[in-house]
Parts: sequence; structure tokens; C-alpha cells
Amino acid sequence: MMSRLLDSDVQQFLRDHENADERKLVLSGQLPVGVTAADIGRQLVGRRKARTKLPLWYHAVGALYPPLVNLEQSSSEITARFKAFLARELIPERKRGVDLTQGFGVDSHFLAQQFSEWHSVEPDKSLLDIAAHNHRLLAGSNIHYHLIPAVDFINDQHQPFDFIYIDPSRRKGSQRSVQLADHEPNVVALQPRIWSLTNHVLIKASPMLDLSQMMREIRHLTHLVVVGVDNEVKELLGWAKKDFAGGPSIVAINLSGNDPLGNGWANRFSFTPDEEMAAQSTFGPLKPYVYEPWAPLLKAGPFKLLGQRFGLTKLDVNTHFYTSAERQTHFPGRIFEVVTSLKLDKHVSAQFEGQQANIISRNHPLSVAEICRKTQLTEGGTEYVLAFRAEGKPMAVKAIRIQ
Repeated sequence: MMSRLLDSDVQQFLRDHENADERKLVLSGQLPVGVTAADIGRQLVGRRKARTKLPLWYHAVGALYPPLVNLEQSSSEITARFKAFLARELIPERKRGVDLTQGFGVDSHFLAQQFSEWHSVEPDKSLLDIAAHNHRLLAGSNIHYHLIPAVDFINDQHQPFDFIYIDPSRRKGSQRSVQLADHEPNVVALQPRIWSLTNHVLIKASPMLDLSQMMREIRHLTHLVVVGVDNEVKELLGWAKKDFAGGPSIVAINLSGNDPLGNGWANRFSFTPDEEMAAQSTFGPLKPYVYEPWAPLLKAGPFKLLGQRFGLTKLDVNTHFYTSAERQTHFPGRIFEVVTSLKLDKHVSAQFEGQQANIISRNHPLSVAEICRKTQLTEGGTEYVLAFRAEGKPMAVKAIRIQ
């Protein structure tokens, strides 16, 4: 079936009907001869998903896609490129590397480019075949494939690797798990064997995982990286180096679709748990400028240190907004200029063009939906409503975004 999907008439059909409703298309009886409705539906869904998540695959004529669940679990192109950047920056000698959990193979494609020899491990033959086909299509030539579970592969190895990457599955049947020990393979239990084979390990975990859990359960962590893309947390990465005995640096980075590497490390906020513990917040009233940290920073949690490093006043202990009289242009997040204070009632909407506003609620009694109902505002436009608690009292302001 794979070979038929690659035929030029089928590939043209997929491109021509990319935006069609696959269910209606199946019922129309217009499918190419020799392919199943399920295969056509899978490829159409995959192409639509890849258009933004995996543009390299999307533009490659002949790329094939697995079931949607596998595509959703795979890294995006931008986060995979970032992992390859980390490998290039943090590993001095890159001869032999392995991805123990290849899946659809996005991470393997970019990581393999940093190594002389790359190994990809995947127990699902269909998934492995699709990934291998796409790798060849995208000019990957140094990848060796292993149809075997990760635990069996690693237990059979005697030659060391310069780097091991692992993205354990967070699904058990229909259930999703956040706990590292419940992932497949169990990376916590596998550590002794891993450290007998390599000096560098990168672990991708659920963005829902508590950072303190990874610090407790994964040995030799040097960096704990919260990766965001366009201000949405996407991945939590644990980088570990054999025999490293210090505490990890926590790094928050916000990648942009317009800048795949986010200027590399230059666009990061890095700190240690001890630095955050020792930092002191300064609290005070609202000033002309309001600062909202990136989503990855809110996940990483340097709430006292952020204000201290940038000389900002925090509005309230649980309000993760900061304020200043003078604009601090290098703040890692969005910056707003206050226009006026607001009373959240039905008269507010008249102050906004088209009765629209982008509404942000932080530590305020009203949710965004409740503010919309109370003010008769709809979400949108270019102006903002910032609702928060400052000095123990709920407040709301009209603001414009300046960064």
C-alpha cells in the first residue's frame, strides 16, 4: 500500500484535495483505484497537520504520514531543530548517537545531522518504515534502523554512544500519564544501563511534569529546559551529563516560528533554584508599564528573580505581572503601556474600538469569560484589558501592547 501511495496520481490527488473533508471525499467515490479510504484519510489529515507543524515534510513531495495519534505525539520541526542545536552546543564529540524512541522520526532527522552515525529504535514496523522512507526523501543517509523495543536494544548494546535521546511514550492504552516512571520505557529505571553506555542524555518529558520531579528522579541533570513556541509551552527537556554532581540550571526559552532557534541560547532566561530562593520581590503600586512573562517562564517559576534582575516591582505575591515607571526593553515577555484604569461593567465596551479587546486575567476574581459577559466585550482587536490583583485589591486597566 505504501508504494501505491507514492504513485504520482495519488500524490497529485492528495495535493488537490488537501483541504477537502475526507469523510465526504470517501463517500463521493472519487478515490484513486488501489488505495483504501483509510489510507487516503490518514494522508490528508497528516498533510494538514504538517503544514504548520512540519513544513519540511509538508513541502517534500512523497512524504508519508502515520495515524494522527503518532503525528500528535511527535515533536514539531521547530522544537526538533532546537534539540539538534543543543546537541551541537553541548556535546564536544559527536560520532555515534541514538534515538531510543524514534516514533515518526522528526527528532531523529535533525539530530542525525549532528552525528557521523545515528541509530533509530522503534518497535512498530509500520511507523519505522514510514519514518525511514521520509528520512531518505529528506536526504538522511547516516541513520541505522532497529525494529526492537528500547529496553531490548539498550540491553543488547556493548559499544558506547556519544549521546542518547529518549522521548518515552506518555500513553498506556487510552490513558495519558505525566509521571516519568509510568512512561514507556521507564526512563527512571533505565538510568543505570543508560549511564553505562554514554556521557550525554537528553530526555523529553510532558510539559505538564513538575520540574521538581525531574530534578528528583533524573540523575546528573545539567539543564532543565522549558521550551515554548510562540508563547505556548510545548516541551520539558532534561539534559544530563555523566558524573555531573551539581544542581541543574533551569532555562526558559520562547522559540518563534519566524526564528527556528530563537537566537539559540541568546533568547533564554537561565537561573538556578538557589538563585530564586535567595531572591527578594519588591511590591508596589501600578506604574505606566506592565510586564507579562513568557509562558515558559511562568512554568519555570523564577517569580522573585525576574523582578530583581530587571529592576521591576511585582504587583502582588500571586500576580505574575510586573510594573515599572521606565520601560525595560529586554524583558523576556510581553510589555504593555497602561492607558487608563477600568471599572468592569457594561459601559467598558464603549471605550474599545469595535467593542473588542484581548483580555488577560491574572489572580483576579473574574475569569476572562466572566469579564466578557460583564463588560459585553468580545475578544479580539488590538487593545487589551489587563485584570489582576495589585496590593491585595482587584484592578483592571486598558492597555496597549508595545512589545
